[in-house]
Amino acid sequence: MKKLITILVAALLTTAAIPQSTAVEKKKTVICDDTKTMYNELVNEYSERPVWGGDGENSKFVLLINKKTGTWTFIEFVNDTSCVLGVGEGSLILDLEKKKQSL
Repeated sequence: MKKLITILVAALLTTAAIPQSTAVEKKKTVICDDTKTMYNELVNEYSERPVWGGDGENSKFVLLINKKTGTWTFIEFVNDTSCVLGVGEGSLILDLEKKKQSL
């Protein structure tokens, strides 16, 4: 009986030590439009300005922020079509040189 309990405890400890992945795939609806139309709306109606851009494998990404209101929009450009990947309020410009920062 002691041997069985020892084996069970060892098995539980081994299982608990193995990190479990929590990554999941989510599908969400994104809004897409002609790039020129979307960009003009974000700049003219929401007064957002591009503050960051990057190249993806087959697309480009841009983060636009309105510094006064704190609103932001993250968009992906694929050819002449743009898709909104995220929007929000309360943006914070981080200092890349600073070692410790909190969001």
